[in-house]
Amino acid sequence: MKKIQRKSTVAKKIIVFVLVLVAVLVAFTGFAYAANIWPFNNSTVPTSDTQNNNSQENATKDGNPSSEDTPTKTTDQIPLNNSVVVTIDELAQSNGLITFKATVASSIQGGKCSLSLTNPNDKPVTRTVNATSSNSTQICGPIEISEQEFSYLGEWTATLRYYINDTQALATKAITIK
Repeated sequence: MKKIQRKSTVAKKIIVFVLVLVAVLVAFTGFAYAANIWPFNNSTVPTSDTQNNNSQENATKDGNPSSEDTPTKTTDQIPLNNSVVVTIDELAQSNGLITFKATVASSIQGGKCSLSLTNPNDKPVTRTVNATSSNSTQICGPIEISEQEFSYLGEWTATLRYYINDTQALATKAITIK
């Protein structure tokens, strides 16, 4: 009788173990399917068209306009406005800061100033600010950049792009970061 009782106790433990294992597998499968990580469900793998639509919908839901609403252009695609003159008034390094200031001869208010400092040996350092108005002149800056953002010492090129009415005006100047 003792052998039969031992066998039934072992059998009960095996049955309980199998039932627990099945319950864990069912729970994991339900979670994986609900979280869209189930590897055997082909309908959850987005195609490139689905990914593009989802990214545009997500951009709109996040409050950012989709690429259809605001076309993106490179600086080469934005025409130069030769009637607008940009003058870099200040580009200096002192007290741990690079200080930049420029004026734009334009009576049209509301432009943006984008300063980009570039060097072939380092990543560019950029800042964009709204221009402020003073009589018939727009003022870019002052912009202050910590010299700690420059990991390469030496010659850098400062390019200011002033954007207004889908056009741009630009000015460049060299600076030595010490």
